[in-house]
Amino acid sequence: SQTSGPYFVENDDGNGNITLRLNPYHYFASEKVAEKIVLIPTGSKNRGSSVQSLKNGLVDHLTTVDMAKADELISFAKSN
Repeated sequence: SQTSGPYFVENDDGNGNITLRLNPYHYFASEKVAEKIVLIPTGSKNRGSSVQSLKNGLVDHLTTVDMAKADELISFAKSN
């Protein structure tokens, strides 16, 4: 858990789920930033699963490398 960055890896379950924890000694640390970030992988086998996870409140953000179909993302953005 030693790091010079704003976050450190608190847990890696080996299946792609990685928990990052805020380094409280970093100059970036404040009450305004997330204390914990959980990275959740989405597979290319089930395209659209990431958008469904967003709709269901399981995730807050999708990355730019997500495999979701562009038309699904546009439709989601318009209705939300």
